Amino acid sequence: MISRGRAKWEPGYAARQEKTQPQIKDKPDVVPEERREKLMQVFGRELTTDEIIRFVRDFAAQTRRHKDCHDCLYIDMALELADEVERLNRRAAPENKPLTLDELRGMDGEPVWVKNNAHPEYSEWKICNGAGESHYYFSNGAAYELNHYGKTWLAYARRPGGSEING
Repeated sequence: MISRGRAKWEPGYAARQEKTQPQIKDKPDVVPEERREKLMQVFGRELTTDEIIRFVRDFAAQTRRHKDCHDCLYIDMALELADEVERLNRRAAPENKPLTLDELRGMDGEPVWVKNNAHPEYSEWKICNGAGESHYYFSNGAAYELNHYGKTWLAYARRPGGSEING
C-alpha cells in the first residue's frame, strides 16, 4: 500500500499543511480601527461603499493581468462579494430626504447630519437639542434660524451621498 501523506487526524498533519499550503490569516495584532486608520492614510479619507466596490473590481482586474491569475478563487470571491454588496445597497438604501421641521423637533438627543448650504465646510453630524421660538439648537452650541430651514441649512437622518449632496 502506498502512503499518500498523513490523514487529517494524524499528528503532524496541520504542521505539514501550513508548510505546503499558503495560509490566509488575519493579523491578530491589527484591530479594525487600525486598519481603518491605515486606509485613511492611503486614501486620505473614508471610502464610500461605491468606491470600495470600484476598488475591488479594479484591483481584481489588475491582479488577473499582472499575476496571470485568471481562475483565482479569491479574486472570484471578492468580485462576487462586491456584486452582492452592490445588490444589497440598491435594495436596502431608503431615500434620504431632508427631515421636515416637525420631524426635526421630535429628534431631541438624536444625531442628525446638518448640511450647511451657506458654508458647506460646516456640514457635520450634530446632536439635536431642541427648538426655540426662532432657532433650532444643537448640543455643540450651534443654532440655526428656523425661517432659513431649507434655504441655508437642512437636516438629514443619514449623511447624504451621491445625488443627495447637490439636491
